[in-house]
Amino acid sequence: MTLRHLKLFTAVCDEGSVTKAAEKLYVSQPSVSLAIRELEEHYGVPLFDRVSKRLYITEAGKTLLDFARRTAALTEEAETAVTSSRRLRVGSSITVGTRFMAGYVKQFAQIMPDVKVFVTIASSSHIEEMILKNELDIAFIEGSVHDPLIDSQTYLRDNIIIIAPRGYRAAHENVTPESIFAEPFLLREKGSGTRELFDVTVSSLGFSANVMWESSSTEALINAVAAGLGLSALPKMLVDERVAAGDVEILDIDGINMQRSYIMIRLHGRYISEASKNFAAVVTEGGQSAKN
Repeated sequence: MTLRHLKLFTAVCDEGSVTKAAEKLYVSQPSVSLAIRELEEHYGVPLFDRVSKRLYITEAGKTLLDFARRTAALTEEAETAVTSSRRLRVGSSITVGTRFMAGYVKQFAQIMPDVKVFVTIASSSHIEEMILKNELDIAFIEGSVHDPLIDSQTYLRDNIIIIAPRGYRAAHENVTPESIFAEPFLLREKGSGTRELFDVTVSSLGFSANVMWESSSTEALINAVAAGLGLSALPKMLVDERVAAGDVEILDIDGINMQRSYIMIRLHGRYISEASKNFAAVVTEGGQSAKN
């Protein structure tokens, strides 16, 4: 068994196909198939069930995948340490990226100006996947993690609030959960921490939302609400300015409380570089300032 075997095996797991794994790594399909067969012969167990020309990872395969990811992470860390690479790969959810990331990177640059920071902003679920694949050194999302291989630490808390067009409350005599969930809702896309908390909260209250829009753009959703197209549920810190400007208003409704955590995440057991430690310190201090 070699690192190449593990790399090809991991690619097949990630892509769900020998053909797609070969295309991703620019190798021949027979080479990938041979590597998988050699691994199965080495361990004496099937790593995939082959049903109707599709691959389904076995329990033994899942165990090996865990170790393969850790091995890949350690290998990359060794390469980074030996070559003294001066880079940091940072990920964030869209909310964190929109509100905070530019300030984090600017402040970090004052501490370690020689380190190049590469930033990826995407949904929380996608950022988690990148952490698991060792494509990011550190990341910042909202909500909670969904894999035990990811370490997390809360550094800030915020509320998800329901917003409506200006004058909505004045035009509605009695605003209740029953009345608002009959309205059209304009929401973040599934996979975002904001959407996950909203869906869980609504379900726990015994309601379902009438979802008419889905978007990864907070600004697009706020503009749509301001135009009178429906209601939305968004992080308070991202709508405060538009509320103050009178574009939208907050609906405080008894029984609906959506507080969520912003968390810093890393791959469990991964080497933590000096750059990563300093970036984490910048974010943690920023979170403390935001609370005050």
